[in-house]
Amino acid sequence: MEPKIEEKEEIKLVGLIDRGKYAGDIDICGLWDDFEKVSKKIKNQIQGVSYEVHIDVDDLGQRHHLCFAGVEVKEIKEIPLSCFVKVLPSSKYAVFTHRFAEGGFTKAFEKIYRWIETSKFTQSYPFDVQYYDHRFKSSDDPDSVIDIYVPIE
Repeated sequence: MEPKIEEKEEIKLVGLIDRGKYAGDIDICGLWDDFEKVSKKIKNQIQGVSYEVHIDVDDLGQRHHLCFAGVEVKEIKEIPLSCFVKVLPSSKYAVFTHRFAEGGFTKAFEKIYRWIETSKFTQSYPFDVQYYDHRFKSSDDPDSVIDIYVPIE
């Protein structure tokens, strides 16, 4: 799994967030179901794409995994009260294309982090971004495709 390298300007997102100690502690499908209920109320959104951001943090000596499900917006304005804003910094990203026919997320991330360990790059921020567009049908559909962005330096 060889990535392409891309520079991205900051990305403004609006969506919902959940947390657990690990990603497996989070009901990600439920988070997306809840997001679908409020997504139509988000103004200035860029249509046709959505984002899932996974962030590992160690605040006050406790490990947390945050999962954010949302959409990109042109401008942050009048967001629903249940939603949060996340602004991803300008960064260089390794962009991996994940084909669901090749296996699940665990296998994909094993390949991604193996690539990072053996490349000349290091991960610059403790998050990754899953980018969903018209190529994604469902997580059960082997023809589904997403891109996974990992910030690098």
